[in-house]
Amino acid sequence: MSIGLFEMTFSIRELGPNDLATAQQLFEMWRQEDNVTKPPPSSETLLRLLSRPDFHAVAALREDEAIGGLTAYELEMYTEAATELFVYEVGVATAHRRQGVGRALIEFARNLCRSRSLSALYIPAMADDARAVAFYQATGLKREDVAWFIQEFEDNL
Repeated sequence: MSIGLFEMTFSIRELGPNDLATAQQLFEMWRQEDNVTKPPPSSETLLRLLSRPDFHAVAALREDEAIGGLTAYELEMYTEAATELFVYEVGVATAHRRQGVGRALIEFARNLCRSRSLSALYIPAMADDARAVAFYQATGLKREDVAWFIQEFEDNL
């Protein structure tokens, strides 16, 4: 899918195992944007993920530069005969925000759900991240107030 907005053309496509370099570029862009200091995953880990049919890495590309993307996992439900899409991360490089890239990524996720007969699309956002909450609401997604609980196991990282 190619989209032209505000005199900027970009394409959106799902990445596979042959797109390791593009995936690494996308994930490194996110690491820099989020000031992540942990080492990136190995090429072997990324190749394993990119080969999984239930993992989706989607890149927004301007020419050969990753300017945004999303990652998502299909979750098969045990409570009913349904599979849902859980979007783990959505991110657009600061210089490319407010140009339709994020909206195009959300629409790609919606189309993925339709094409794969997935029953729901979930995207978490921190409740105090007003920019993200406003963005998702502006795309027509419905907000649900859910409390998440987490325990990290640093020794396992």
